[in-house]
Amino acid sequence: MLRLYISVIAIALFQTAGAQTIFNLSHAIDSAKVNNADIAAQALDIDIAETDIVTARLRPNVTVGMQTISLVDRRYLVPNTGTFDKANRDLYYEATKYLQLPGQRHLKIEAAKKFSTVAKSRYAEGLRNFSLRVGSSWIACWSYKNKIALLDDTRKNLDTLIKANESKYKIHKVSITDLKRIKILAAQYDLQSEIALQQYENELLNLKLLTGSSDTLDIDIKGPIETIQITQNLDSLVSNSRDNRSDVVYQKNLITAAKTNLRLQKSMAKYGPELGFVYNPQYGIPYFGLSLAIELPVFNRNQGEIQKAQLLSEQAKDELAGTYLQTQTDVMTAFKSFKLQKSKMQKFTGITAESRFIMESVKSAYLQGNTEVVDFLEAERNWYSTRQLYTEALAAYYQSYLQLHEHPALFTAVNADTMEIYAELIPFDAGLAQRMSDRAARVIGASEAGELLPRSFADPSHFECKFCSWSDRCWKARP
Repeated sequence: MLRLYISVIAIALFQTAGAQTIFNLSHAIDSAKVNNADIAAQALDIDIAETDIVTARLRPNVTVGMQTISLVDRRYLVPNTGTFDKANRDLYYEATKYLQLPGQRHLKIEAAKKFSTVAKSRYAEGLRNFSLRVGSSWIACWSYKNKIALLDDTRKNLDTLIKANESKYKIHKVSITDLKRIKILAAQYDLQSEIALQQYENELLNLKLLTGSSDTLDIDIKGPIETIQITQNLDSLVSNSRDNRSDVVYQKNLITAAKTNLRLQKSMAKYGPELGFVYNPQYGIPYFGLSLAIELPVFNRNQGEIQKAQLLSEQAKDELAGTYLQTQTDVMTAFKSFKLQKSKMQKFTGITAESRFIMESVKSAYLQGNTEVVDFLEAERNWYSTRQLYTEALAAYYQSYLQLHEHPALFTAVNADTMEIYAELIPFDAGLAQRMSDRAARVIGASEAGELLPRSFADPSHFECKFCSWSDRCWKARP
């Protein structure tokens, strides 16, 4: 069964306006995966690892050799011949080939494939961490942009009051002190707005670097971020992460590769024979024979590589144990933070509305002359602080949500001919997940309402209808 786990990727379209790209969270991450130069470079590690498979499949070359020996003392030369005459020279031709022991080549290929799988899982882990980095940068931009919008809204509220008080000051209905107090608060907000704008632009440059975009960027703060509901409990999330998170998969693959490598290194302690053919026209008389050489494992029995392979295997097991603990800690921390921030966000929603109501009430009372400017300024600051805290809580909520993303689905199938089980980790596709979720909701809603949805095909003889287990029910239930 295909199970889709949690992802923070939002389902929305990104827009381009001229040379400006407006990113929502999902498209920022998708663009970074495709266009970031560092990620592209890391992807080459997979191709590099697969070249080892090619090398492992190669067989030893044939070695061709020749030796020649000539008489140098002319006293022993055959009469009427020279030093290099064949009667005074011995030639020796040899062609040999090293024969690998049974299973060695297979183990080399298997080990190369295992380490290729390690490279792929290492890339997947790097991609997960990189996605988290891109998502964090996007959330930081989102937070700064919301702060700028908040300050702008607050500043407009003060501008209305400043204009009203300037008119009242001219007719001596308010004091210069009250007017200056409001202007000082407005100036403070202007300064905060400039700082937030600079922070936003700086983080945008960082996001531009991560996404590999050549256009100017902006952030979509109105689109949805949390589109997948978290329905799993903590134990289920921890269990899924221990099985499927990319760092765990990487360590498991590393253990498998280390075990295969250990088997390979042990097999390399035994040496195969070197078999050859010899042709020797000795003093003009041809001889033909065979040669056989075997390296005796007296001193070198591949002890160092075997010991290294054993240590690497033990190291991989220890690292997996540490990764299990790290995964459990990460998920528990993110889940608890997610729950806490969600609770805070819900509380701040009500508090923000009450704070705005109080600010508007005090403002109306002040304009009518029923309260002092100090009361209004206090209400204004309280309203701004509450909204700022709400924005910070929302950013923290999204950050904790982001840390629970990219749990892949485990797809399994059985080969009907060989009964071989095939398994593959399918990366989370937010768009597909949302479409399938919407489709399921539409089917369930139609079923509950007694509505019959249109068939996928108009003819019951269509091949997909023939292989469908519900074909009879589908076509007999209605015309």
